[in-house]
Amino acid sequence: MDALLTALADPARWRLVSLLAQQPRSVGVLAQLAEARQPQTTKHLQTLERAGLVTSQRTGQRRIYALQATPLRDLAAALSQLADTADQVGGPRATYDRPSERTISGGTSSPRADPSMSHINISGCRGTSRNSRNS
Repeated sequence: MDALLTALADPARWRLVSLLAQQPRSVGVLAQLAEARQPQTTKHLQTLERAGLVTSQRTGQRRIYALQATPLRDLAAALSQLADTADQVGGPRATYDRPSERTISGGTSSPRADPSMSHINISGCRGTSRNSRNS
């Protein structure tokens, strides 16, 4: 999965994937459509091929590249599963309403740094946790 994500993260390779989604193409045509030099395009296509996203077939002096849909479907399924899991635990704000694992086990809790919570002034707080209020 890492190789797949790394390959797709580059904007030039993403453009090549988009072009190949339409139809298989030769390196020369891809380079022209992507407005890139052929050696750069070839290197990008080799990276995509190593990641399993494209296959190539030599026909005469030309090499034709074709997109493989299965790795993209697998990635989409993994991302969908992550989104479903995040929805099941109550969404992105749910962690702010729950005590940390250290507080639950009896230890002390330290707040996690969260940029969205930086406007809250905690200078007057005296280290009370939810567990100590109930004892």
